[in-house]
Amino acid sequence: TLLADRDVAEHHIQIERSGGAAKFTCLGNASPVLVNGVQQTTGSLVGGDLIRIGNTELRVGARSVASSASPTAQVSGAAESAQQQRPSLYSDKDYSGPTGGQAAQERPPSPTKPPPQPQRRPNIQMKPKDDN
Repeated sequence: TLLADRDVAEHHIQIERSGGAAKFTCLGNASPVLVNGVQQTTGSLVGGDLIRIGNTELRVGARSVASSASPTAQVSGAAESAQQQRPSLYSDKDYSGPTGGQAAQERPPSPTKPPPQPQRRPNIQMKPKDDN
């Protein structure tokens, strides 16, 4: 999943679950993450841990058996609401700050009168030279 957070790399972190343990590793040149406020590049995760990647927070939890066969990290409610306020990187919608497209709609309408045409240059007639 891509996040609308400039501080999160496209492939930032890998989380693997083996048995009852979940382990994470920061990938490539990705910046370290904060797990419960401690900066780390690798480590173990347990339910309830708070992972902060850039400006995005993820809460570790397990999906119910009805929704998924394998437990994974879930986005916390705070991160979900923050994500809804951020623009999508792939959206055609105008995002002009905290009020979204409202600021763009409040701008005064553009003038309907076309811009003035450039003035025509005057014709200058030259007298022929006298060959005297």
